[in-house]
Amino acid sequence: MNHIFPRPIVIPLLISVLLLSWYFFSIHNFTLLYYIFWLGWFGVLFLKNREKIAIRLINWKLSSPAKFILLGYAAVLTEEFIVAFVHPLNEGFSLPRFGQLIFQFWAFNIFAFTGFIVGWYFLIRRINYSTRALFLIAGI
Repeated sequence: MNHIFPRPIVIPLLISVLLLSWYFFSIHNFTLLYYIFWLGWFGVLFLKNREKIAIRLINWKLSSPAKFILLGYAAVLTEEFIVAFVHPLNEGFSLPRFGQLIFQFWAFNIFAFTGFIVGWYFLIRRINYSTRALFLIAGI
């Protein structure tokens, strides 16, 4: 079986998640939900369905640059949606605050990640990175 997730990182990741869980639980903070949603739900969902997702993306009738940039922004906006959901839980959830945070985070990160998304597109077109290398470099 081809493992995308590098095995040497599994134990440190589990230890980190456990320590973060203990820390956030001890201070009664809901930030831990961010990691549960992003890694535990989206990560597992995408890992289990990566072949189906890859086929759909290959068959998507759109140019490679447009596809890459749209997916990059979709990932950023999804991640910021989760952040905007978790932050108000710490101060008492309210729909107006949730909406305010979503738009603040989206407005900032559309500009902040444009260079990252476009830069990654040009790098992967010129350098043949392995999936493991992409995971490690983008993660760092």
